[in-house]
Amino acid sequence: MDFKEEQSQEVEALEAIFPTEFSVFASDESSGGLDRYELLIEDEESGSSFVLEFSYPESYPEEPPNLNLQGVNGLNSSKRVALLEHLKEEAQNQVGSAMILTLHSIAKEWTADNAGAAGADEETPFRKQEEGTVFETRDEEEEAKAAMKEKMMFHGTPVTVESFQVWSEKFEGEKKKENENLVVERRKDPKRLTGRQLFERNVAVVTEDSESFWEMEAEQFDEEEFE
Repeated sequence: MDFKEEQSQEVEALEAIFPTEFSVFASDESSGGLDRYELLIEDEESGSSFVLEFSYPESYPEEPPNLNLQGVNGLNSSKRVALLEHLKEEAQNQVGSAMILTLHSIAKEWTADNAGAAGADEETPFRKQEEGTVFETRDEEEEAKAAMKEKMMFHGTPVTVESFQVWSEKFEGEKKKENENLVVERRKDPKRLTGRQLFERNVAVVTEDSESFWEMEAEQFDEEEFE
C-alpha cells in the first residue's frame, strides 16, 4: 500500500467535501514534522462546536491518526475527554482504510446525543438562540422559548399556501352544501320566492310608497298655496 498516496487522496476528498470547514497546515516543530489538519464540526441542535485536529503517522491508514480536540464550545471538560477517547477507540476499529470522514460522522452523532444542559462549562455560554442573545443555561433558553411562544399566540397563525388551500376547500364545501340545501327547500315549496324575487318585490314596495308620499306632499302644498 502506498501510504502517501492514500493520505493525499483523503486530503483531496476532505477539501472537496468541506471547502470551508477543512484546513491544512504545513509541518513545523510543534507538529513533529508532520502536516497538521483541522476539521470544524458543529451541531446546530445543541449549539456545540469544536475542531477535530489530526495528523497522519507514516503508515496511516494501517495505524490510526493522531487526534486532538481544539476550540471546544458547549461541552464540559469531562465530555471533551469522553469524546476524544471515543474517537480514538473508533479510529482503532477503522484501521486499514481512510477514516476521517467516518470519524467526522461519529463525532457529530456523539455530540448530538451527549451535549446538553450539563454539558457546558459555567464560563461557556450554552448557545445562541438569536444574534445578541446568549443563554448561560438551558433553563434560561427554555424560559425564552416559552416567552416567545406566548408572544406568538397574540400574532395569530401565519397563513401558508397549505393552510390557505385547506381553508379554501372547506369554504367551497360549505358553500356547495348550502346551495344544495337551498335547492331542496325550493323543491319542497315551489311558491317560495327566490332571493332575487324578494329583492325586486322590496324595491317595488319602496317605489310605490315613495310615489304615494310625494303625491300627498304635492296635494298638501297645493292646498296651502291657495288658502
